[in-house]
Amino acid sequence: MTSPEPLSLWVGPLGRLRALPVLPIRGSHPAGHDRIGAVHTSLSGTITVDVLAHRRSWSVDWTCLTAAEWGYLEAWWLGLGRDKPYRIVDPRRANRLTRDGSSGGSYSHGVTAHTVTAGTRSYVPVTDWPADVELDGAVSWVVPAAGATLRIDDALRVPLIPGEQVTLAVLLADSGSAQVGAQLYDAAGVSAGTSLAAAGTSTGWAWRTHTFTPAAGQVAASLAVVAAAGARTVRVGPAQAEAGAASTPWTPGSGCPLVVLTEFATSYPLGLLDASIEIREV
Repeated sequence: MTSPEPLSLWVGPLGRLRALPVLPIRGSHPAGHDRIGAVHTSLSGTITVDVLAHRRSWSVDWTCLTAAEWGYLEAWWLGLGRDKPYRIVDPRRANRLTRDGSSGGSYSHGVTAHTVTAGTRSYVPVTDWPADVELDGAVSWVVPAAGATLRIDDALRVPLIPGEQVTLAVLLADSGSAQVGAQLYDAAGVSAGTSLAAAGTSTGWAWRTHTFTPAAGQVAASLAVVAAAGARTVRVGPAQAEAGAASTPWTPGSGCPLVVLTEFATSYPLGLLDASIEIREV
């Protein structure tokens, strides 16, 4: 078994993401979901888990950093960029959409991750999923006319790394024609165009994909479904935004969230710079 390719976490404001030093090939570095809630045991012995939310955290140790690598971490720790919210891109997590955006609303049983320019949307249970999908439900979008657009994760857009190919995929149940792709934004949050696949149709549930490479100035994206035909109802299921030229099997997303640096420690072994940090999702 070969060792995985070393990868870097990307951290920074939209449009100014920076690769942190490469993660070590060996060693364990916690990067889990912290569950906010409580576990209760009733008098009958029944266990109930109350979950309010999940928040991710990353703990990383480095040895022998350069002054520039270490200095970027210290500047963040000192709050020298506090007016520019920091986002994180974790390359070991394939799906960069949020929990709700990636699951057709099944995380909250709601529609907050799915916005529309026209029509109405609601969260509905689904009983006719393909065999490889196991979710509670999907977003039902009542399309009033051609040109209406549904966007996934438009409130917390996916950060884009310059020159990196991105593949978008969404599972749709749609009786009409639609385009799938990206609504793109610049660092100020202003629309910077779209990148859309050709219009296509499908029968029943079908995955629709689109691959693009962001142009200069395009620093964030939300997945877009644009109706190319008239009034109908479209069900929007699981979705994925990932690096690469092709779609891979769907996994739940945990987004590229806003983060803060909660721990930063430095030591000087033999005059070099070692550092330990903890990053937490806000």
